[in-house]
Amino acid sequence: MKRLELSGHWKAAGKATLSLRLSFFVTGDHREHSRNHKTLNSTALTCVTAVVVGALGLVGHQRYEFYKGPQLALEKTQTALKQARHDLEQSQQKVGDLKIDNTSKAERIDRLETSIPLLQVNHRLAELQVVEQRGRDEDSNLVSRISFVETNEQGHPSVFDIDGDMVYVD
Repeated sequence: MKRLELSGHWKAAGKATLSLRLSFFVTGDHREHSRNHKTLNSTALTCVTAVVVGALGLVGHQRYEFYKGPQLALEKTQTALKQARHDLEQSQQKVGDLKIDNTSKAERIDRLETSIPLLQVNHRLAELQVVEQRGRDEDSNLVSRISFVETNEQGHPSVFDIDGDMVYVD
């Protein structure tokens, strides 16, 4: 019985190290040993080839990332920038819409605040006086000038000219 060892060491660009050590115990006569040796050589060659191909793939991938990495990062950043600009435009549009909505709501609030004191009054008193009437001929209509004075804090009269001889106050 003999011991057969096969070992190899490989280092890729200072980054990865791979060691391979195969040990086999060979028994039997010379023909059997020769056949085992051929099988062992074939297996070892296949393993070494697989390791070399894998290492070349790893080195190729690292080189690809080294050269293409900054370009891919730039493209990713540009895409993110475009999305951020689009989001900013949408946000600015929403802000503009909300400002318009806020302005209209502020106007409505002002109108409602003006209405509140008037709605809180339980009664309203006014004095209506006919100041003058003219135009009672046959060609013209009657025009009545009336004075309307609401009795409240201010007490200032409002004067109106009304066609006809009837006034409706609601």
